[in-house]
Order: sequence, then C-alpha cells, then structure tokens
Amino acid sequence: NLKWNKKMGTGWSAAPSVQIIVDNALVVMAGTNIYKLDLQTGEILAAGEMVAAPNWGYTPPIYAEGMIFAPLTNGQIQAFNAKTLDSLWVYKDELGGQSLSSITYSDGYIYTGFWNGETKDANFICLSVTDEDVTKTNEEKTATWKHTQAGGFYWAGSVIVGDAVIVGTDDGMSGLDGPAMLYSFNKYTGDIISSLDIVGDQRSSIAYDSASGKIYFTTKCGYLYSANVDGATGDLSGLKGVNHNAQTTSTPLVYKGKVYFGTGSGMTPTGTAGSFAAADANTLELLYHKDLLGYPQCSMLMTTAYEVSTGYIYLYSTYNAKPGGITMIKVDPSKNTADGAEVIELYDAAGFQQYCISSLICGPDGTLYYKNDSANVLAVGVPQAEGVMKLIDAIGIVTLDSDDAVTIARNAYNALPEDEKQNVTNYSALIAAETVLNDLKTVDAVEMLIDSIDVVKPSSERTITAARVAYDGLTVEQKAKVSNYAALTKAEVDYKAIIDKIDNVKSLINAIGTVKYDKGT
Repeated sequence: NLKWNKKMGTGWSAAPSVQIIVDNALVVMAGTNIYKLDLQTGEILAAGEMVAAPNWGYTPPIYAEGMIFAPLTNGQIQAFNAKTLDSLWVYKDELGGQSLSSITYSDGYIYTGFWNGETKDANFICLSVTDEDVTKTNEEKTATWKHTQAGGFYWAGSVIVGDAVIVGTDDGMSGLDGPAMLYSFNKYTGDIISSLDIVGDQRSSIAYDSASGKIYFTTKCGYLYSANVDGATGDLSGLKGVNHNAQTTSTPLVYKGKVYFGTGSGMTPTGTAGSFAAADANTLELLYHKDLLGYPQCSMLMTTAYEVSTGYIYLYSTYNAKPGGITMIKVDPSKNTADGAEVIELYDAAGFQQYCISSLICGPDGTLYYKNDSANVLAVGVPQAEGVMKLIDAIGIVTLDSDDAVTIARNAYNALPEDEKQNVTNYSALIAAETVLNDLKTVDAVEMLIDSIDVVKPSSERTITAARVAYDGLTVEQKAKVSNYAALTKAEVDYKAIIDKIDNVKSLINAIGTVKYDKGT
C-alpha cells in the first residue's frame, strides 16, 4: 500500500530523479534543486540548489565519502556536502551531453559517461572527488582522465573490478544492433587494458559475479552477454552472447547459477508487453520466462531473506507501461523451469498511473521507494498512522475526481495493524469522504441516465422510465443534487405529448370504420 507520495515535477520530461538513501533520508533531484525527504512522511528536510536540472530523472545521484554527486544536463556533475546539501564543486564536460549513465565510485574517484546522440562523440570520464578549494562552492572541476567515444554512453553503468573500470558503449550509428564496444580501462590512468566487440547499444549497468569472476550485461537489440575478468589485470576474455530476440536494457541479476533480467516484446512468438526472463549463467540460454504488464527497463531488486524458510527468492520490478506499479516475482532458484514461479502485482499505482523506467530502492524498514512519469515520488510499504492521516487530509474537498485519493487512504488504513488504527484521529473524515463520494457517484449515475434520453422519440419510453426509477430511488438529499432533473420532467411531458398525439391519430383512423364506395356521391 502507498505510505505517502510527493509531487515533485510536471511529467516524464520534468520528473524527479531516481532516489538514493543517505543518512536515513531520501535524496532526490527535481528541477534545479536537490532534496532530502523524510523516509516516513516525505516531508522536505533540506534542500540545495543545483546548477542545472537532471536529464529526465532517469539517473540517480550517488553517495560517497560524505558527499553526494548529482548527474545534470549538458555533461555536468555537481558535488554536494551530504549533510548540508551545500555545493562543493562542478564539472562541465567540453563535449556536453545528457547525463544518463549511473555514476560509479571507487577509491576516491567517480566514473560516468555522457550521450550526445546516436552518432555523435561523447566522453566517459574519471573525476577525483576531492574538494581542492574549500572556499568556493562552484569551482570548476577538471577530469582526471577521459575517453571519447562515437555514440557515447547511454544508461551504461560501469563496474569496478580490481584496478579496472569496465563499461559498454552505444553502437555509434542509427538503430540498435550495430557494432559496439566493451572497454576495460585502468581506473587511475584511463589506459585501455582490454576491449571486446559486442553487438548493439549497451544500455544496462554491468553486473559482476565475484564467485565466477564474470561480468554480465545486456544490449538493447536483445543480447545477454557474459565475459571473464582477470581480477589482477582487468583483462577481458571469453565473451559469450545469446540473442533472446527481445529488446533489453535491464541490468542482469546473477544468483545461484542463473541470470534474471527483463525484456520487452518478442520473448514469445505471439509477443508480450514484457517479460521476466531466467537464463543459465554459463550458457546464457533461456530457461523460462514469465509475462509482465510491461517492459522492465530497470535493475530488479531481490531479497533472499525468506529463502531458507520458504525455498523462494523474491524479485521486485517496475515496468514501462501503465499503470506503472510494482510487480513481485516469486522464484524457486533451484529450478530450471517456471514451476512454482509466480507473478504478483504488489502495487497498482492507483491515482498515479503512468509509465515507469525507475528502479526500486528499499528502506531500512522494507519500504520501497520509486517514481514514475506521474512525477510523484512514491513510498510503498506497511503504512503507519501518521502517514495514513496525511493521506486522509490529502483528500480535501470531495469531488468525482477524488476516487483515487479516497481509495488510497482506505487501503492504507485497512493495512494498518489493529492497534495502530486507533491512532488515526481523523478516521471520521475518511468515512465522511467515502459517504460524500458514494453520493456523488450515485447522483452522477442518475444524471447520466437523464442525459442519455437526448431527443424524445416514441422509442424513448425505456430510457425515460429507467431514469425515473433511478431518480425515485434516491434519498431526499441526493435528489436535491441532481442538476438536470428538469430535463427528466420535460422529457416525460414531451413523451406523453407524443404518445397522446399518436393515440389521437389512432383514434381518428379507427373512427373511419369500413370504407365504402358510394357511386352517387
């Protein structure tokens, strides 16, 4: 159930960012500000000013060494003091570009890439996090090293293995299945340690399985890849790829010899909106898939907390389709088939239905946080009394458009433990809102019946009668709210007049009697 929501934008193009949790607060970028929100209520705890806005809110900030690093438009990275949200320094790349790739931290340095278009050059950069001039807040940071790449880096999250930083590129041409690259750079110097040719825009973060020494990643045209990484040298080898015939920008999740990832349409011959896929971690061949409501373009969240007691792991995913809620996938990790696997719609985003490419994060109490294109930050979990009271207050003046707000508040209240419900001091306001809303719906249904009468004709009897019966079934108070009752009474009068005329004509016709021909007249 929804615990709280906070509107922090105007739509998908000006949405809040994916969030992170720092010092028991939710950190989010929106517009040209960075905020700390209370995890339990969504209230703003602190705010800082950014030099630019994030790109579409796709990419989260990152925390390291008491600082927050924010990816911004025009190839900019801004560093903030994590406690005060005061600015420390700003990096602006000379090639600019959209900051769409997640930032990776290691040993005092951060790494990320930019994107300028399918065929244009953009940089992958390394920045020292050190604040060289503590007297300035917007000092210009210089890159420690950079690599320029045709096609740039789009949703390409890097991974650190030893002294290597490994990242994939776009293919540098229109379309999504051209030749691209996987690079292993020396993380300190930027020298290329190793590179591999891959197929398609590489638009996932790279996952590293330390047990096998392998990395896993996807490309947009449908490939799931793996490669060996030498932990001492950073050399890449043993590239393996399988095309699963469905778009994928989902970061793979590797567990107990299996790779779990999301795909778009095409996983089956008939096509589906999107799928949860399980592949063998060695062969990369598909083991099974489960249909989802949409294309999951996220990094899935997994818990193994219940595996010992239940035999199952649970994965949580968003999907890029309406309603833009949260799906939970229950999986037996010991099986190579979908036997026992179950897809459960955990949250339907009622009142906030929109597309979503955001990954989920989990708070210390199990609350899930994310955003979708409704431009709301959403906290989903077991509600608390204080949060439920805020949801009830948020209903405001009840109109026919209040259905979602009332439903959200009711669901949150019902999810409370019984001993917590007594702490909801404005529960009567929820009851009143439900009563008013039901009245409005009932009245609206009658008004719609009356409106459906339209032009009165001899065939209008059934429609008029239905409207009259519905109106007569209302309470006195409800009848007073029917705004078009006069139209019903007029329709009844008009219908009676039509029927009277018809009956009169019938009488005149019947009065003619037997028609005879009289030759003398």
